[in-house]
Amino acid sequence: MTTALAYFYSGCADPFIDSHDRGLSFGDGLFTTIRIEQQQLIDWPLHWQRLVTGCQRLKIPPPQISEIQQPLQQLAQQQPDCVAKCILTRGVGGVGYQAPKNPQPSLIITSRPLPHYPPFLYQTGVRLRLCAVRLGHNPLLAGIKHLNRLENVLARLEWDDPDIFEGLLLDNHHVIEGVMSNVFFGRAGELHTPDLSLCGVAGVMRQKILHLMPQTQIGHYTLADFLAADEVFISNSLIKILPIKQLEQQHYTVGQLTRQLMQKL
Repeated sequence: MTTALAYFYSGCADPFIDSHDRGLSFGDGLFTTIRIEQQQLIDWPLHWQRLVTGCQRLKIPPPQISEIQQPLQQLAQQQPDCVAKCILTRGVGGVGYQAPKNPQPSLIITSRPLPHYPPFLYQTGVRLRLCAVRLGHNPLLAGIKHLNRLENVLARLEWDDPDIFEGLLLDNHHVIEGVMSNVFFGRAGELHTPDLSLCGVAGVMRQKILHLMPQTQIGHYTLADFLAADEVFISNSLIKILPIKQLEQQHYTVGQLTRQLMQKL
């Protein structure tokens, strides 16, 4: 596969994106957000595998690994510590919603500085709020990190309080994820996380946690289950694991399972 473009926000390539690109027109594509530290692409194999899985689900021709890895490594040499966002779209073409028969996917790579989270947040935890937005079910898109993220955008618009770090998203009945994270809770020494077969994003850090704690229970959990938990934490590739100290009016301490996983990571 030959990608239609490779664009670096840092100015390494021509900053041109075709206005007819299907990623822009229809959200027809995927993305992943990669932490780069000391020129290393953190958890790159997991990010790559998730992109391939997403391409297979959306029927986008998957690229060769070198077509994405090489420009990412070039970015890492120029910006040794940053966040890289890798967007892969179906490219330009087709009539309306009809996709082109032989798509030429577009590769767009942008970068931004690594976020700084004060160390005390990992010691004391952060506040989590319940969002009013409810996630719709779509098993075909569940788990993959596709470009249609308007539910998350609307949920994040619900608050502007700097003391609230993250929002909790439910479907009509069960807890699914955070606005930008996956969620876990511990109760009676057992770790639990929501099932994502109907909606939500299966994060790379979530995958690492499940590998480290294979006994983790995956199921359908209500808000009451989370409120009755001994400990709660959120995860993603940038924050890694961050304890929750408060959800609505429920307060938590940083529990043993949370501390154990933080040390392992």
